[in-house]
Amino acid sequence: MSLPIEKPSVKATYWINGEQTEQRTWDASNTSHAVVGLLPEQDAAERPEPGEFRYSGRHDGGVLPPPKDGGPMALMIGCVQEAKNANDEYLTSVIDKEKDEIPHKKSKHDS
Repeated sequence: MSLPIEKPSVKATYWINGEQTEQRTWDASNTSHAVVGLLPEQDAAERPEPGEFRYSGRHDGGVLPPPKDGGPMALMIGCVQEAKNANDEYLTSVIDKEKDEIPHKKSKHDS
């Protein structure tokens, strides 16, 4: 099966109060392919911890063949990972800025 996408990319546009504040695109020019299979420091086919979602090389007690490295799917995964990290960073900065702009009310517990 191949992806219908030859040049994967992820684009994010942020609007705050009706105003576009940020726009970014992640593609092959600024993002590397994700490691889809086992990581270099990972033992082949190790049993993952409960709740882990990374590729482990095992399923139902059996060893799986390694996934294909590279290609458009690995680039798409890399773009999504980078976009998520940038999204978290950007939105945290927006929240922190809004916190600084809101006057702090004293509660009845403040002395």
